[in-house]
Amino acid sequence: MSKSQHDGGGDGEPKGYIHVYIDNSNLWIQGQEMYAKVHNQPVPNPKWRFHFGKVKALLTRESQLSLDQFNYELKVNLYASTPPQVETVWTSMESEDVRVKIFPKSSITNREKEVDVRLAIDAVEKATEASYTGEHCVFMIVSGDRDLFQAVERIIKRGFEVHVWSWKNSLTKVYDQPRKGLHVNHFDEYLEEIGFEENNFKNRIRKIWHAMVVNGGNTAMGEIANSITRRTESISRLLAERKQRKSNFALETPVIWENAISLTVSMN
Repeated sequence: MSKSQHDGGGDGEPKGYIHVYIDNSNLWIQGQEMYAKVHNQPVPNPKWRFHFGKVKALLTRESQLSLDQFNYELKVNLYASTPPQVETVWTSMESEDVRVKIFPKSSITNREKEVDVRLAIDAVEKATEASYTGEHCVFMIVSGDRDLFQAVERIIKRGFEVHVWSWKNSLTKVYDQPRKGLHVNHFDEYLEEIGFEENNFKNRIRKIWHAMVVNGGNTAMGEIANSITRRTESISRLLAERKQRKSNFALETPVIWENAISLTVSMN
């Protein structure tokens, strides 16, 4: 059995597939805003993290899947933009049975338009392929962006159900109108279940201060965490030395002024 297949399925070929397409920024950034609002904090709260394993469990548990669909094999695709310093973190997600695609942000607008475009293309292509092969599929789109609405419509036209998951505050109004084959779900009521606030700075460094918590040991992740921790400790030492120099300067300043006043008096 594939490690991404749900418990309860039999051995051999799966009966079908649940294809999940996640817009990381839509889930993570909007989650930071929602957490801050719920807890009366400044918006957004950059300390909020989501637990990837719990998100996957939630998607399959609360998407009103039929019994047969619940036993389909899970295929997860995650799309994100990344600064260079966390690129290895994204790559490490592949070891968690997740297909990761990363894209650079626009150097002009700082937007990640390519994420939505690539996600939409991949989802529609998979639906088109499955409609020809007769593969049993369910699709899940983790994003409330309007840019993905046409992709959702095309998947439905090819005969597949689509479950859209999003935060209420980032869900486009085009989803307000009910459509056959479309199921809209909100993360809001599961905020505390899928995420948490990371308050310890050193722990944040060891977890690569990123959106995700990856289950299990991972040598590559540990090496990255140790490297960043060493850099952080080096910076901390430099800051401490700078603080000490400032403290010494503060102690020496009255003496300097006293000498200067004495010199001025003697000159007069």
